Amino acid sequence: MSRIRLEKLRRLTLPADIIAQAGWRPDDVLDASYANGAIILRPASAPAAVSDPLSMLGYAGASQGAWGETAAEVEWHVAQDRASWDR
Repeated sequence: MSRIRLEKLRRLTLPADIIAQAGWRPDDVLDASYANGAIILRPASAPAAVSDPLSMLGYAGASQGAWGETAAEVEWHVAQDRASWDR
C-alpha cells in the first residue's frame, strides 16, 4: 500500500505504479466517488475523442455554429473580426 499526502488546493499525486496498473495516461478523464470510506476512481463513461493531447482533432467541432451556419455567415463574421483588429 502506498501513502500519499493531500496537498494544498486539495491535490493528490498518485504513485506511478498505480497509474501504470490502471492503464491511465495524462489527460485521461476519471469519475470520482466516495463510498464506505473509500475514494473510487474510474475512467469516465465518455472517453476523450482523441488520446493524443497534441492532436488538433481533439478540438474538431468545438466551435461549430459559433460564427454562423452557412459559409456566407462565417465569412461575414470573419470579415467583422478582421476589421476590428488594430493595424
